[in-house]
Amino acid sequence: MGMAHFTSGKRGYVMYTNADGHLPIPIENSILYRILTLEDTYRASEEYQDMYSQKDDLSWFRDVTLALQQRALREAGFGVEWGIGVSEKAGLMSLWSARGALAGNPLYNQLTVYQRKDRSREGSLRNGDLAPAVTLYTQNHEPVDFLDYMSQFGDKPVFIIAGSVS
Repeated sequence: MGMAHFTSGKRGYVMYTNADGHLPIPIENSILYRILTLEDTYRASEEYQDMYSQKDDLSWFRDVTLALQQRALREAGFGVEWGIGVSEKAGLMSLWSARGALAGNPLYNQLTVYQRKDRSREGSLRNGDLAPAVTLYTQNHEPVDFLDYMSQFGDKPVFIIAGSVS
């Protein structure tokens, strides 16, 4: 199933801010529930799965995801309660931040496929542990032996940040 995780609320569960540093507009719980329900329905729909399948490109996945989230925001009536239009960017930031604020809420977490299917857990590696022998891949899909790559740094400590782009 297609998805883009940058929109999943898993951004370290911190609030997104707009360009001038203001926090997003709060989303009332009943509207947030409706938005997340719509978004989950759209993600699983044949319409959006067909769109995700058109290209094998992360930028394309992001664009499709943003479009379906904007649709869910509009259809759920976000911003209507104030009698004002909310810009699409402000609405998206509000949605992403609301997810972060509800990170531990099982009711809301079950509304999104990436929370229902999330199997991520804290790893066992700790500061000072030896690096595991694994094969990594460059952006050009070329294999790189991790320990061979690390040997070029000698005894210098190395800080590694890793994550998923799936």
